[in-house]
Amino acid sequence: MSSSVEQKLPTELLEQVLSFAPRDSLPSLCLTSRDFNRIATPFLYSGIDLKETHHLPALAYLMFTSPAHAALVESFIVPDSWARTEGKSRDWSWPGLKDTEVQSVLKAKSAAFTSSEEEANELYGKISSGENEDAIMAVLLACLPQLRRLDFRVSTGKAPADSKTVSPVSRNDHVDFRLLWPKIMNRLRSRCGSTKEAIRSVTSNPSQVVQLPAVSDHIDIMVRFTGPVHRYSNYTLHLANFFHLPNVRSIYGWRLGDMGDPPDLEDPKNPFATLQPRSCPVEYIELRRSQLHKDHFQLMMDATIPGKLKTFSYEIGDRSWSWCGTDHQAIMKSLQPHCESLEGLSLSYDGAYLYHDKRIRDNPGLCSFKSFVALKRLRVAPLYIWSHRTLFRQANMQRSAQEQLWSVLPENLEELWITRTHDQTRVGGHDGDFPFASNCLLPALHDVVQNKWNAFPKLRLLRIEFPLLDWKDEWFDEIASICQLAAVGGIRTTVILCDMFYEGSPFTIERPWGWNEDIEWESDVRWQPKATKGTNRECAKVWIDATQREHLAAILKDMKVRFGEENEMFRNAVSVVYELRGSSEDSRIRNLEHGYEASRDLGFPERFVDERLQKEPYWKGRGKDTILYPKSVAS
Repeated sequence: MSSSVEQKLPTELLEQVLSFAPRDSLPSLCLTSRDFNRIATPFLYSGIDLKETHHLPALAYLMFTSPAHAALVESFIVPDSWARTEGKSRDWSWPGLKDTEVQSVLKAKSAAFTSSEEEANELYGKISSGENEDAIMAVLLACLPQLRRLDFRVSTGKAPADSKTVSPVSRNDHVDFRLLWPKIMNRLRSRCGSTKEAIRSVTSNPSQVVQLPAVSDHIDIMVRFTGPVHRYSNYTLHLANFFHLPNVRSIYGWRLGDMGDPPDLEDPKNPFATLQPRSCPVEYIELRRSQLHKDHFQLMMDATIPGKLKTFSYEIGDRSWSWCGTDHQAIMKSLQPHCESLEGLSLSYDGAYLYHDKRIRDNPGLCSFKSFVALKRLRVAPLYIWSHRTLFRQANMQRSAQEQLWSVLPENLEELWITRTHDQTRVGGHDGDFPFASNCLLPALHDVVQNKWNAFPKLRLLRIEFPLLDWKDEWFDEIASICQLAAVGGIRTTVILCDMFYEGSPFTIERPWGWNEDIEWESDVRWQPKATKGTNRECAKVWIDATQREHLAAILKDMKVRFGEENEMFRNAVSVVYELRGSSEDSRIRNLEHGYEASRDLGFPERFVDERLQKEPYWKGRGKDTILYPKSVAS
């Protein structure tokens, strides 16, 4: 009998081939032969996306009883449907629930993650039926020693209809998870101590081995609210939960907002209140479209360790996500313990700042970064540098306002990134007599470049991000002049063009993460078929190395015209499609949509950018690889 394919080929080659295999084909492949099972199993379990949680007890039991399988799991996606009981039906729970061995395994796990017999019995009571997904999930995640990447999703669950009248803590479901997770993490800390090896608690039965994660291993975590747009989430409490991890390296948060009332810091269900000062070794924090109450923000920052936290990024979302006010001074006060060690700081808004809701007690005051002596990279929206009054009124024409930027920057700054430079006179509802960009922002950037040698001798990179179609042509001339002056001073300038296309256009991408926007997290396609205010999608950006451009202003003006034309074509196509849908002319709709898609496939915007710039800067997030597992999230 001739040998099979897997026996003829080297294992290394088969592993390389399987690394390209679709994930949905791996279960069948594992059943073909023992050799393929041995080779394919690590690929099958390396990344787990639950999708649904009907089989959660079976998966958890496998991980509880097989440390070898548990050690294969490197990434884990928790679906937003977990721990919901509405509409669920389950004909089974734990495999062989009444078996003595199953009960022994669950009791052993309960004892391993608790500090007393009473707590162990309580935990066993929660997980024994197999129906409490909160409790099972808490124990399961703690049993994955090689977990490097956790995508934790939550959505609207058991909140009452009149949710605005309910306290922030009681509005959220997953109560058992929130109560159990800090206790399990504290138990892990106490058992592991400062050792770098995993702790094993072995009973007489090898299947009951309890293996806790090694504290030397790092994990990156995403916490996101994936619910509908019209609901503000109030799921910041899950963010606090993961500050209890002893081995967390980076934490990302999306659409996490607090309510306006002060949180109850005495509530045992509030994980912010149980955070210990300087207990979390996190190095990188990025919160996007989020807004924490200042009390929660203070407790979160108190839990971080000065010298360990290297980069902090905070993008405040609009009022759809939160009803608590914005207090710049409170943010800066909470960051102050890191002023001698923080290397990267990003403070911005989801979009142009709107200050119309009088119910919101905002304090968007001026911020100074002078005291951050170790700060190398600063990304900042104009509102943090200039007051709300300066952005919208004649005050932006004063010389003192133009000098404000360079007067608040730290001496050791190496990179300055100005973002969210929308024309504030348009979004603010004013008559446009005092355009902020031309009267204040551009002169301020000119002063920064001009004062480099005296004030910022280490400044080497300047990034200017702006919406191309909203800026006036004469502003491009000023940008070009600033870039030329910067080049003379040894500063490399990058112009970042954004918002060239309508949000729903085919040119939107999943917005990358990380300081350089080059880190990808899995998108939640159920909620994000198109770009809306509830999605993490945006028009792909164009990054231009302005230092190498002799005719930058002309290039920008040309791009504005061409992108404006393409954007208008798309809008017209959309309007025609809507009209045809009203008349049920399905064939014409398909032809029109196919025609526009085909023309886009010719690569007009991409090809035009390449031709105009005569090189390939390419669109950020399109046509180039992104980094899935960065070696250093702080850089």
